[in-house]
Amino acid sequence: MKPFVVNRYGRIVFPESFFPELDFSVFETLEQFAAVIKRDFEEKALSETDIVARIEARTYGGRYELLRDLALNLFWVNRYAMTMYEKRPTRWRDVARQRDDVFLPVFKPWDGAELTAAIEAGYRGLGPSWDEGTEDKIFRILLDVFRHKKGAGAELPAIKPTVAELLGSPKSLTYHLLAYNPDFPGYGYNDIIEYAHTVPELEAVMRQAMVLHNQYRWDRARTRLTEVGQLHDDDYVVVFHPRNDDVLEIDPLVPDASEGGWQFFVLDGQQYRGHKVTIVWDAPGGTKRLQNVREGLNVILDGRVAAWRPDLGKVLVDLSTGRRLPVVEKK
Repeated sequence: MKPFVVNRYGRIVFPESFFPELDFSVFETLEQFAAVIKRDFEEKALSETDIVARIEARTYGGRYELLRDLALNLFWVNRYAMTMYEKRPTRWRDVARQRDDVFLPVFKPWDGAELTAAIEAGYRGLGPSWDEGTEDKIFRILLDVFRHKKGAGAELPAIKPTVAELLGSPKSLTYHLLAYNPDFPGYGYNDIIEYAHTVPELEAVMRQAMVLHNQYRWDRARTRLTEVGQLHDDDYVVVFHPRNDDVLEIDPLVPDASEGGWQFFVLDGQQYRGHKVTIVWDAPGGTKRLQNVREGLNVILDGRVAAWRPDLGKVLVDLSTGRRLPVVEKK
């Protein structure tokens, strides 16, 4: 079963539905990885031209169906970025030139103005499926991402070139942010997990829209493609760093027992990146239910207690060492 969390509303949420994760330890070749990407992203998504063709053929019965297809298309466009990299806007002067773990995306010029206009007109011509206000909000997010994406998607390679490799091809085009605000609004993990709507389909696609917005957390209207050889020291580019998935993050979102919440729960024997994980919460001060673990929150990794805390809260565990990591709480 996929890992899940229970949010503050007592609803089970499957983060992998909108935070795609792959276990790279099971891939022996790039072809195996490509096959999984095709299965999980490409085969579920329509192309931009297919979406427009459906609009023109009046196939869509309501706005939700178009929102769903647009979100899946954008997930496909970001299939490698989401599963392999973290995007970090960085001043060009500060980008390492010789490291083999620092990458830059490369794009081919793509003009999506006509497709964007057709999708916008098609959406306006459809009636609401359930909730006009929510559907409009989702569409604004998705259309803004679609309008400002710099490539069609099919041309994007899984393995991005390193900075050194790209400097050898100075006419290659990469992101250039004309303005960068490190406090550009986005959605936190809890914002996404805790989002709730009475219609499950809208709840799911809104979460997808939030995740897609965060993939481009900068002023998208002030982004262009620039030849690498034409970049200046103070220009901002978007650097791709490999994702670090060696950290297990546990953050129970259910109310504490002191707030009338859960007294006890066990998530037993979940497989996560080659490890067996068990999570036990036994509220202190009540009836002790398990004799072999302390009251409180226990994270058990491969049969050994790797972390404990007396209350419900975030816990980080380094999977490579099995040790608890410090948590820096945001103020």
